[in-house]
Amino acid sequence: MSNYKVQLSVDVSDQFLYDILTTAAEGGIGYWADYRTVRDEALDVREIHDIQDTEDGDPFEKGFVNIADIVLGLNKICAGETSLHHKAASFILRCVQNPDGGETLDADDCDSIVQVALFGDLVYG
Repeated sequence: MSNYKVQLSVDVSDQFLYDILTTAAEGGIGYWADYRTVRDEALDVREIHDIQDTEDGDPFEKGFVNIADIVLGLNKICAGETSLHHKAASFILRCVQNPDGGETLDADDCDSIVQVALFGDLVYG
């Protein structure tokens, strides 16, 4: 039996990516990270930086996340290359494929995306 890998190409808006950063910063990553944000005039988060561990205050090796990193994280999740539970990964994939379909990513989803963008996989609960 052969296994084949199918890759999809989906256009997503800058706003979709900014919404992920904003949701992560406002509720998703606070339990494991201290950080600062760069916001635009509409208060959308454009970058999360100076990211450090909340327990020991040590900065992470890569101390920032921006929309390019979010795209890389989404690609890993949608390709099944992370330890994220398949149901959560499938939900994120549905939201990426149809961002105006009525389903929205919550703080937990955005936390997972940022963790994958920052660390390459899930590190925290």
